[in-house]
This record gives sequence, structure tokens and C-alpha cells, in this order.
Amino acid sequence: ETVYRLWQQYPLSDHLTLYRPDGDGGYRATHVGDQQPFSQRELPTRAFGFTLYPRAGQTDTYYLKLEGAGTLVLDLQLTSHATALAETETRHLLFGLYYGAILALLRDRVYLWYTLYVAGLGMTFFSINGLSFRYFWPDLVWLNSGFLVFTFLSLGAQLQFTRTLLTLHRQWLTFDRLLRALVLLCGIGFVAVLTLPVRPLYAFSQYLAALVAVLCLVAGTGLWLRGYRPARFFTLASAF
Repeated sequence: ETVYRLWQQYPLSDHLTLYRPDGDGGYRATHVGDQQPFSQRELPTRAFGFTLYPRAGQTDTYYLKLEGAGTLVLDLQLTSHATALAETETRHLLFGLYYGAILALLRDRVYLWYTLYVAGLGMTFFSINGLSFRYFWPDLVWLNSGFLVFTFLSLGAQLQFTRTLLTLHRQWLTFDRLLRALVLLCGIGFVAVLTLPVRPLYAFSQYLAALVAVLCLVAGTGLWLRGYRPARFFTLASAF
């Protein structure tokens, strides 16, 4: 008997329902999503997987419904069972290398703000890739929407790291006050994720992340042009 796997590779899908033939002319619904406990998934993987058993010599029709509060991303893949196993092993190897590199950075850096920045950034991508739900909080579905707490933590720590490393309070007081205001804004975003609907916060976090990246680069470049040597290394590292 041929077995196939249907995958929705985007792990932040809120509600996903597959309707497959039940053999009696009707359909059987299977509900999954990151708003349901991980234990309810048909396959215990970071992506949403369904097992299909096509009937030989017949045409079967399947229906898939996707719902969500944020951006709807449909990234479907149909594979054989053997291919799914091989691709899963390769993908986990790559994730291991990626997150291992992040852990190596954490071990080698002594700055508190840089550590929090890298940790928050790592947890943000860990959540976006669906790995945090798989390994850290399989039954805490609210954290799948609330992962933005890590995003705001990372942005706030990035600003603090920039202020501390460049000693902005001595080198460029006006710009230091601007970054301090953004740190406060990150704190407000952090609290808002825990107390308010998160849908409006997705776009806000993206705009804030872009603004923080630009302003940190401006701070480094401005002090570099003023002859502050540490700013040169900061700016080059930020650019790459």
C-alpha cells in the first residue's frame, strides 16, 4: 500500500483542517494548528503533517482549510514516506548547526545585553520555525501567538547593547535619549503581547525591528565619522 505525507511547512498556522474521503461517500475532518496542543497533531513534527492512503485505481479529492489571525501562508508539500524521513533528518541537521552556532555565540560573549539580544533573536526564530512548540511548550498554545515577547526582548536588548558598547550617554547624548525612548517602546510591546490581542502587534514589531536596525547602524556610523574607534568595528559587524 502506497503511503504519502501531505505537509504544511509553515509552522505558525493557527487552524488547519484536512477533509479526506471516509470511504462511504463522506469526509472525515482532522484539525491541527498552533492554537491546539502539540499532542493532538497527527504526526509529531514541527510542520503539520497528514498521512494519506490513496486508493489504487481511483481518484480521491481532499479539501484543506486554513484559518488564522495573522498572515496566511500556504506552503504545501506532498512526499512519499521515505522522502519525508530523509528530508526531516536533513532539516534537523541544518537546524542543529544553526542553533548550535547561536549557542556558541552566547558562550563566547560576556555582555549581558548582547546575550539577551542573541537569546531573544534565537527564540524568535525557534518559534517561527515551529521548534519551540515541538520541544519547549507543546501544550501552551498561547505562546505560539505570544512569541513576540522574545522579539521585543531581543529588540530592547539590541538597543541597550548599542548604547552600552558605544557609550552613547557620553559620545552622543541626543541619540542616546532617542534609543532609550525606543527601549521603553519595546517594553510596552512586551507587556502588550501578554495583555492585548496580538494581531496588531505583528506589523508593529516588524516596523519597530526595521527602525531599530537602521538607528543602531546610524549610531555606529555617526560615531565612526566622529573618530570613535569602537564604532568602526560595531558598524562593520552590524552591516554584515
